[in-house]
Amino acid sequence: LSVLGLTRSATTSEIRKAYRNLAQKWHPDLNPAKDTTSAFQSIKSAYDSAMHNASQDVARRQHGRGTCDQGSSSSANGC
Repeated sequence: LSVLGLTRSATTSEIRKAYRNLAQKWHPDLNPAKDTTSAFQSIKSAYDSAMHNASQDVARRQHGRGTCDQGSSSSANGC
């Protein structure tokens, strides 16, 4: 999340917004500078990871298990 400039408590909307802003700045087709490909790949990887984690948090909440950061027992929620 730090690649996207976000904290762990960021919402999916905030994650998408940060990704869109950085993708426009660093996309190799939009910015022909030499180092943009690796930067864009790092941004895309961070986005994919953040969205996966966010979807896992939503699934945990829907199933009443909470998240690992909410002080719930690690054995109760599989963390």
